[in-house]
Amino acid sequence: MKKVLAGLLAVSFICLLSSCAGTSPEIELPDVSTVSAELVERLEFDDVMEKTEHSDIVVAKYGLDDGVVHEVSRYVGSGATADEVAVFECVDEKSTVAVKEAINDRIKYLHDGYSDYGPEEVPKIDNAVVLTYGTKVVFCICKNSAEVSSVVEELALNNN
Repeated sequence: MKKVLAGLLAVSFICLLSSCAGTSPEIELPDVSTVSAELVERLEFDDVMEKTEHSDIVVAKYGLDDGVVHEVSRYVGSGATADEVAVFECVDEKSTVAVKEAINDRIKYLHDGYSDYGPEEVPKIDNAVVLTYGTKVVFCICKNSAEVSSVVEELALNNN
């Protein structure tokens, strides 16, 4: 009985990880600036979103090594909210793993910080979306996180 229960638990854990990964290599997204700008335009945020102009600042903010990302586009709020959009174009599929790990570290950092500072932001952080399309990784924290996938997929369809 214990082996069956352990097996079911392992299978459900793998399914959970698979559903959260959001990997769709066959879909080609537009450039990272277009994707991030469209997400900011079409999703709901509690803050005014400002573009981070220098990609080296974004790479450093996420703790990434140089040479992992070709291009990145990021928007953030004032800091009073956890609202954030970042789209990365990685150099290869191995780099996407490093970027997703950095995003997971960022989510944990935001969760820990806002738990004390602004606990009303924690549910948005807990619903952060991370999607992978080939070598592009999309990260979004917003009010209507359930709509992120549909916006990105629509952009991909219009791009193909």
